[in-house]
Amino acid sequence: PAPMNNESAARFEALVRALMSPDNALRNQAEQSFNEAKARPDELLVGLAQLLRASADEQVRGLSAVLLRRCASAFVPGP
Repeated sequence: PAPMNNESAARFEALVRALMSPDNALRNQAEQSFNEAKARPDELLVGLAQLLRASADEQVRGLSAVLLRRCASAFVPGP
């Protein structure tokens, strides 16, 4: 899959930030959006990897790493 464009990357970063929100309504909406994004695993994994590499926010990079590991192990069949 190709890298995300700047607009897609910004939306994806906003989604990850919302997953960390103390506002329950915002976080629940972000969780629903994230679960919907799992239907497109290639885009999801690329987006998380790009955030992990390029986000200026350490918390976004940290959550991206955790989500990337969880999603990769769920999407990639084991031995």
